Amino acid sequence: MGITVALLGLARWAWRLDDRPPPLPARVKPWAKGLAHALHWSFHLLIASMPLTGWAMNSGATLRRPLTWFGLFDIPYLPVAQGGSLAGVSHAFHEITGYAMIAPIALHIAAAIKHQLIDRDNVVHRMLPLVSPSQR
Repeated sequence: MGITVALLGLARWAWRLDDRPPPLPARVKPWAKGLAHALHWSFHLLIASMPLTGWAMNSGATLRRPLTWFGLFDIPYLPVAQGGSLAGVSHAFHEITGYAMIAPIALHIAAAIKHQLIDRDNVVHRMLPLVSPSQR
């Protein structure tokens, strides 16, 4: 699953390079814009670090299991010493990263609900893939 998340994250970054989001409405306060940008960068950081730490953790496991992508092809191990300290550190970071995902997800959901139900400013429509860029 982690490799799939990594590949989807890379695809998202590639897509984002070509499809820039429209600017937030002028009525959104500067601190809220800054928080929104920080939140999105934290998503990018966590989406990158979660699969990488999992891959390193599995590569350095004392008892290695074959790494495959849903049994379709093999995934090479990273150059991590089996049972070494990097394997242990990557395990800890993988777990911490998993828990760290909870806060930005909850904050993102809360912000979407606030914009939709309280502010009624259609900021949520910017996230919908079926809406043309001119309507965002």
